[in-house]
Amino acid sequence: MRLSLATRRWLARITAPRRRKPAGKKRHAAPALKAPRLRLLMHLGRIRVYLVNATAVRKMTDKNPNAVDYTMASHWGVWPTIVSKNEIWVSDELGPPRNPLEMNLTILHEAAEARRMLKDKLSYDDAHDESLALEDKYRKANGRGLMAALRAEARRWR
Repeated sequence: MRLSLATRRWLARITAPRRRKPAGKKRHAAPALKAPRLRLLMHLGRIRVYLVNATAVRKMTDKNPNAVDYTMASHWGVWPTIVSKNEIWVSDELGPPRNPLEMNLTILHEAAEARRMLKDKLSYDDAHDESLALEDKYRKANGRGLMAALRAEARRWR
């Protein structure tokens, strides 16, 4: 007995292996960060601020005898061969769950220091001293006005 074309199509459809329908539009996963970066904390204008593994950074800087010792944070102006351009690295030892005020003070210090070194062409020592004075101003005020200062620093880096 010969089956009609419609019947053959129907049989082929019900006996064929099931194919999965493609899922809807998938969200792209965040790109993997290169070590020693752990996660992106914020953007200050075009600067990216990363939380980094402090132990790994210290191992990287120990190879360079002329490098400044890594304590809490650094930026690409101090270590252009280690820290990528337009990045600030903040130690995970200082990280967000521990002390957000201290972390924000450190980010302000590093952003201001990088700006003074790279845009205003000051030496590291002079830029560091000026940034330390700025950091101390907000530390003595117990963080009052700190977020406004961070926003102003972000505007300077656009």
